[in-house]
Amino acid sequence: MTQIINYNIMSPTSRLLLSSSSKGKEPEKTVRKVQPTLFGIPKYDVSQSKVDKVTGKVKYTFIRKDHSVLGKPSDIFPHGCCCGNSFKTSQALGAHKKHCVTAQEMKKKEDDDEVMNHKSTVFAAFKDSSIMASQARHDNRNQQSSILRQQGDGCTTSRKVNGRKNNPGSARRAAYSSLEKVTFVDTINESINTGIANDVTDYLRRVEGHREGDIEKYRNRYLKWSHDESYRKSLLDLIGGKKKSQGRCKMRKVQKSPFHDIESELYGRFVDKRKKSQKVSSQWLRITAKQIFGEKQHADPDKWGDKSFKASYGWMRRFMTRKKIKFRKRKCGKEKTAEDCIEDFEKFMKLLRFELLAPNENIGGRHDNHPLWGRFPPERRYNMDQVPLPFVVNQEATFTTCDDKIVNVKCPSESLRKRQFTMHLVFNAGKGDLAHGWCDLVCKGTGTRVSNIEKELWNDDVKVSWQPNAWVDTMVMKDIAHHFVAEKINKHGLDVWVILFCDNLSAHLNADVKDIFARGKVFLCYFPPNMTHFIQPIDAGLGRSVRVAIGNFLDEWLMDEDNLAKWETKLTACERRVLMTDLISRAMQHVTSNQQDDMRIGCFERTGCLLTWLPSDEYDSKIKPQGMKPGSFSIPREQGNDNPVQNVDPHPLHEEQAAVIEEELNIMDEEENNDDEVIDGNEND
Repeated sequence: MTQIINYNIMSPTSRLLLSSSSKGKEPEKTVRKVQPTLFGIPKYDVSQSKVDKVTGKVKYTFIRKDHSVLGKPSDIFPHGCCCGNSFKTSQALGAHKKHCVTAQEMKKKEDDDEVMNHKSTVFAAFKDSSIMASQARHDNRNQQSSILRQQGDGCTTSRKVNGRKNNPGSARRAAYSSLEKVTFVDTINESINTGIANDVTDYLRRVEGHREGDIEKYRNRYLKWSHDESYRKSLLDLIGGKKKSQGRCKMRKVQKSPFHDIESELYGRFVDKRKKSQKVSSQWLRITAKQIFGEKQHADPDKWGDKSFKASYGWMRRFMTRKKIKFRKRKCGKEKTAEDCIEDFEKFMKLLRFELLAPNENIGGRHDNHPLWGRFPPERRYNMDQVPLPFVVNQEATFTTCDDKIVNVKCPSESLRKRQFTMHLVFNAGKGDLAHGWCDLVCKGTGTRVSNIEKELWNDDVKVSWQPNAWVDTMVMKDIAHHFVAEKINKHGLDVWVILFCDNLSAHLNADVKDIFARGKVFLCYFPPNMTHFIQPIDAGLGRSVRVAIGNFLDEWLMDEDNLAKWETKLTACERRVLMTDLISRAMQHVTSNQQDDMRIGCFERTGCLLTWLPSDEYDSKIKPQGMKPGSFSIPREQGNDNPVQNVDPHPLHEEQAAVIEEELNIMDEEENNDDEVIDGNEND
């Protein structure tokens, strides 16, 4: 009987032995062995496809004749994946496992288990080595102590034993954050108070399970961190939200000055000078210090007579460090800070809510008052202010390369970067179709040589005035007041009152200007002095929005090559004025559009100019003046008895005057209609 040998299932060692024993004999071809009834299991084929490389034994795989697997593939099929799929060859299984999610997860879990086992082994070895090292150090100390006792007290000439030789310690001390310190102390205190542990040592031994050698170390930490001063410092750091401690850091020690008395008196004079908003220079500090030193020498020659004081720049630098004095640039020309204006702001809010917005028959009596807003709903609340405007707007910054050290941006002339115009802006708090706003442009110059052709080229939405310095003086303000009344009548009618918030500019306080507004039924409400930059809507973002929009439209205009060439050469004064009126008109249309309603109304809300007549938490919470911290001020909700409110009518308008104004307006309309008819007749002729 011929024996059939399958070389594919044999180990390399078996093949080598077989080849050596059968030299000269040519091996026969491999034939698949089929056993239909292997181990009493009928109807199965047996494929000898895997050999154990160590033992050389064959592992059988039971496969049905219809190629289905019996039982779980992971148990009886050598090429089965954990996801349930089975394969006849290991190559097919390997190709499948490359994209099998279940197999990848299983492999990752096995790798993690292997890493954890490795860590446990390393930790156990490290722990054993630590115990051995600790025991060695203990034996070494005992040996050295016995040697010293044998030599006697003070009789030895040998060097001192280095007890840290075998354990020099860590190169960097362990750092603990304030949270870790507070948590450690609070946990131990709570355990002792609740009866879980009797004392600190009992807690460390029973609850934490520390070794006897480490209990003393942790106990010392507790005693150190639980000290009143240390615990208070850690708690303050934790509450204040300071940065996590990164260990010990070198703090710069400030050297104490030998002229402490001189510096104390100098600092007092420095504080008094800054309270008056006066400039303090380095020269003033040095000269004043020398004067104080001279006064000390004259008053007490025994103490100061032998000393010399130069007041050098080095001393001045150290003095500023000791007293925490900084050299800073002036921020604004306002004398009062936001904190100084809180009391005046609260009084203004009380006046606005209970006197100006409360129903009054004299002001707006013929029109129904709004149940929430009172006399003046949002669309009838206006604000006007002046914003300086150069011709070169938003051209100070540009993108450039890193190696560009001289950043230059061309413009028609460097002088045009200074103020050339003044925009007198007017906005209301209306939303959607009720939004209203315009701009009166004040140009620098007299305007005597401006041609009519140029005037026709100006944009109709922008009214142009002239002043030698582009300022809003009394004469210019009168024209602006007439324009405001005309716009108000066109939008709301003659009989409707509106309120106009404005600052205390001298032109606004002029009697003739007040009379013009009063006849047009415009109620002037002046802000408290020296605080308009906190509570004026235009200063709160509207003015800047207009300037930014002008700069953006100017960038679009410069994208045209012809316009850019004209910009880089030179523009005439006429071309500059015509261009500026077009840019301002487009910017005003953008700011008063529906897309900018939230921005425009938000400026009125956070400054308090959109205060409701009835107290409302929804709207009162939106009042957030710039620089005033939330909670530092309060919006009045009750009138109170200390300051009784009376209805005030600052500029009463009599019925006769109203009738005269209406008659004049009707006459003007009739004249315009007659002129139109005459023009139409001439055209027909």
